[in-house]
Amino acid sequence: MKRKRKKKSYKKPIIITLSALLVTAAAIITVVIITTENITKNNIGSYVTLGQYSGIEYEPLDTEVTEEDVNARIDVRRGNVSETIEITDRAVENGDTVFINFEGFVDGEAFEGGFAENFDLVIGSGSFIPGFEEQIIGHKPGDEFEINVTFPEDYDSADLAGKPTMFKINLLSINAKVLPEFNDAFVQANSELNTIAEYRAMIREELKQQKEEGAESAKQESVWRQIIEGATAHKYPKKDLDMKIEQVIKDYEDTARSYGETREQLFRTVYGDDMSNEELEELFLKESRDVAERRSKEQLVVQAIAFLEGITVSNSEVDEVINNYRNYGYPSRADFLRAYNRESVRVIQLAPKVMEFVTGSAVAATPAPEVE
Repeated sequence: MKRKRKKKSYKKPIIITLSALLVTAAAIITVVIITTENITKNNIGSYVTLGQYSGIEYEPLDTEVTEEDVNARIDVRRGNVSETIEITDRAVENGDTVFINFEGFVDGEAFEGGFAENFDLVIGSGSFIPGFEEQIIGHKPGDEFEINVTFPEDYDSADLAGKPTMFKINLLSINAKVLPEFNDAFVQANSELNTIAEYRAMIREELKQQKEEGAESAKQESVWRQIIEGATAHKYPKKDLDMKIEQVIKDYEDTARSYGETREQLFRTVYGDDMSNEELEELFLKESRDVAERRSKEQLVVQAIAFLEGITVSNSEVDEVINNYRNYGYPSRADFLRAYNRESVRVIQLAPKVMEFVTGSAVAATPAPEVE
């Protein structure tokens, strides 16, 4: 039997990205190809009209670190250095790893892929269909028993989707993690600190920093999303939009290759296997154009805000980026400038400055008063 299928998360870092700087989530991967058209303060209005971009309201995330947060992180650290032992004197509990033989039957008949021997399964992982793991809890090594489950309606095998199924289980053995005791000895062995109090303070500080960074990222994403949604793009520089579409297509293909798949396989993984090749290609081209237009719109909005607010990038700031071409994966300065001319770099450098401006003016939403 297959483990429960999960959609893959396709992500790939790109050296210079606009959306990464602006903390957007519009595309799988985002690369900027800066316009070759002469966009100025006087003609930017023919490309894009801004909505509200200053004083945007956002929902702030809670950054409080609780004792439960600290304890949970410490337990993770203890788990990282835990020992695994075989359990012989108790029944299966949530979190145990069990080794089982199983065979599945639909309408009394064994089905292909429903048989395995000495299969390891972490109880509570959710890697099998609902109800399977839960019914193993409470059994002991050597037990032979039956469980009854129903395959999900959206299961990726049409022969099994929605079907009631019986599995015969032979529980061979149980393994469990044994966490080390949390004491000064643990602290000294796993950090440069000496005491529990120092370790807890360190964990609390780590969690505080992570929560604050997460809250800031969420703030930036929310503010920028609202700005983009509130802006209206009238047209895009055609040559550059075509270049962006080509780049998006290349990005998809590179991403697919990184997962050992073709472009078609990637899209079928994400969108399902029930489309014809023609429908898939049409969807692919539409998505590629949508992503490219989103990138162009973001770029135009950055420039429009910069023009209105007098946000600029100096020549020395541009030179600093160009002179560090090796940091961006280019063998020479000339190679870098063939990909990104000076104006390209200037617009890219505008992005964090514009983001700093719009998030600096953003307003945290006031919680609604509690109703008594």
